Amino acid sequence: MTNWNKRIIIFKVLLITIVSHVKGQDGVININFEESTKRVLYQYDIAENGDVIALHGIRTLSKDKQDARIVRFSSDFDTIFNNKIESNAFSELIVSSDANYFLYHKNVYDRTGKKVKPYDIRREYETGNVDPFINFFASKYDVSIGNNKNEKKKFKDKFITSEFYMFARHNETLEDKEVKLNFPDLPYTEKVMLVEYRKHTDDEFYLAYKDLSEDKREDRYNILAFDYDGNLTYSKSIAFALEDGMFFNSSNNGSGGFLGAGNFIDNLRYPKETILQATAGNVYIDTANKAFYMYGLFSDKDKFYHNRPKGFFLHKYDFEGQLVWKVQKNIENKEFNDSRKGIDLNIELFNMISDIGVGINIDGMLFTFKINPQNGTIGDSVIQYFYRKQKEDYNKKLTLGFYTKFAMLFNDKIKDYLATKKGIKHKEIITTKVIDGKGFYLVEAEDHFRRGRENVKIVKFDF
Repeated sequence: MTNWNKRIIIFKVLLITIVSHVKGQDGVININFEESTKRVLYQYDIAENGDVIALHGIRTLSKDKQDARIVRFSSDFDTIFNNKIESNAFSELIVSSDANYFLYHKNVYDRTGKKVKPYDIRREYETGNVDPFINFFASKYDVSIGNNKNEKKKFKDKFITSEFYMFARHNETLEDKEVKLNFPDLPYTEKVMLVEYRKHTDDEFYLAYKDLSEDKREDRYNILAFDYDGNLTYSKSIAFALEDGMFFNSSNNGSGGFLGAGNFIDNLRYPKETILQATAGNVYIDTANKAFYMYGLFSDKDKFYHNRPKGFFLHKYDFEGQLVWKVQKNIENKEFNDSRKGIDLNIELFNMISDIGVGINIDGMLFTFKINPQNGTIGDSVIQYFYRKQKEDYNKKLTLGFYTKFAMLFNDKIKDYLATKKGIKHKEIITTKVIDGKGFYLVEAEDHFRRGRENVKIVKFDF
């Protein structure tokens, strides 16, 4: 392939064609099906290293009539392989974080698309004696972490325990291991804890749990790492308070996807104290640079839920637990500080290499800030009442996902690209996956239920 800085790849049924450069986009994959193909079999996965694996063909239960292929693209969208594959309408494509192994329809495949060995599909959801609430597919292991199935628990206690177990299946040999994770004796005030998965590498994975003081003025982050034999390889406990007597406020997405305030199921499942611990803030682990980022929202009122925050905080620590720098930013904006309550509320962090991006959504308003990771200097900021402006700037046929809205505020190329969607005739849904160190991957899906076919376009924008 010609080594363009920016390239477009058009990928159709059983065909890959390279076409000319288009300004603004750093890579495009079109997964398009012929008009006559009404029943299509397709799945795709964007791995954590930025590679894309796509499966496509005609949906059929007959092995003799199968016409399926699987294609892998690198993070630069170069084609690594384009192979025929045994397919089945009900099999799920499961891809490891580095895309070096994937499971599909009774077989394990390696990074070249070569079949490694058969895989009993009945084992796909088998996790031994572990009742998991954490799952991830690492480069070497398919990992599940949770309670012991033999421990009788009520529904409210299902995801809360002081003892955790790991079930890991080797991706190539398919050998299983099951071990108890021995937690160190770190400070924690509650009787039970909610432990959350934060990140994994080829050699270890990171878990975290938080401990919010009763007066909501101090928060402690306990961070652990284990290898895939279940050995503790790292532990650090970091506590800090906010300046000016401020209170920690609910960030609503907690330490990663955990919803507490206003979420009926979670309020049934978890005790109130556990929800407070989980939703007070967040931790992002930068393993490449050996740093932690603790971030969240704060308020000048001791209300925590359904409360208008005053601003956000972001603290950076090294792996020794030493503070590198900290930011505590009041958001001076009339609409932000008006009387409306913070019900639809969360904060996200984006590692964009040269910048750390902080994005806040509060009742439909989007606030983004770029921060220098070396010294904590706050740079560009954007405030936009997006839900109202979407109808003005685009139309009702275009639906933008949560991360897509943030991506367009951080990256002008994305904003310019989405501007070309004005006046579209068919409904499109655009979601975004953020890959650390790689960029924003926009996934465009047409309204296939109405049109009788499925079209997906993946558009990459470098940070």
